[in-house]
Amino acid sequence: MPSTATQEPVATAARSETGAVPLLTDAAGLGDLAGWSARTTWRKLAGGLIPAPVRVGGAVRWRISEIQGWIDAGCPSRTDWDRIRTS
Repeated sequence: MPSTATQEPVATAARSETGAVPLLTDAAGLGDLAGWSARTTWRKLAGGLIPAPVRVGGAVRWRISEIQGWIDAGCPSRTDWDRIRTS
């Protein structure tokens, strides 16, 4: 069920205690940005519906800038997003 609360821009909402804006987010953070759960993030990843993550050591993360661009583009499938991004 979608939240009725207004969301702050990522740049202000995701600041750390030091004031730095993170460049990467995990599945829960991506869900917060998109309005769904971490579990839904994993389902959408398996279905090819969200951009591919990057691996940092053993961690799976998404570039916040890419997720913002993907949302701005209307949340296309991964194949469509890759085509849009590379053109």
